[in-house]
Amino acid sequence: MISSSDVRSAYRAIPIFLLATSVVVGISALLARTVFGSPIVEMSDGTALCVSVAQYSGITAPQVELKLTVNVKLTAPLGGDEKDVSYVKFGVMYYSDLEPKETLKLPDMEMSGNLLQVTGTEGGLVSYDSQVQVQLSGSVQSSIGYLLAYDASDGDFKALLTADVYFSCDSGTDTGCRRVVWRSTKTINSVGVSSSC
Repeated sequence: MISSSDVRSAYRAIPIFLLATSVVVGISALLARTVFGSPIVEMSDGTALCVSVAQYSGITAPQVELKLTVNVKLTAPLGGDEKDVSYVKFGVMYYSDLEPKETLKLPDMEMSGNLLQVTGTEGGLVSYDSQVQVQLSGSVQSSIGYLLAYDASDGDFKALLTADVYFSCDSGTDTGCRRVVWRSTKTINSVGVSSSC
């Protein structure tokens, strides 16, 4: 037989269950809107193809051109779903230990398409779980260009690589996107690097 105290205990457990369920659902919804629900970008195996530094011309800083490749893989967050990734904006920044206050930053490059094969934002959605090689290049005037050439001649140099991921955009547009930025300092292999780009 079920006593009246057992019935009261059962009725007291219902609000606790509802409260616990609403807390779990609320936290899940919050995490889905933060970095925890965002696509993850892994970058590895950076290789410099060329480093070109023009001579000083008067007081003008030398023109520096850098071209490198990096392997990129886009994965869904653990326990999350694959969001529609419209494009990824890559950045490369170099600084030397010999002159830590100066940086050399290449212009950002936007890449799209299922294998990040299209320069720009109109290439279509990016695929998940495919490791692809992306070529990043740019030219900029910088007073530390010679330090980059010096470090590259030693066989490797460090660079900060950024991947700014634009996802869950408004239908058919590049507006209203959510975004997450992944940063990673990588050692770029420069053995046998060309001095002309």
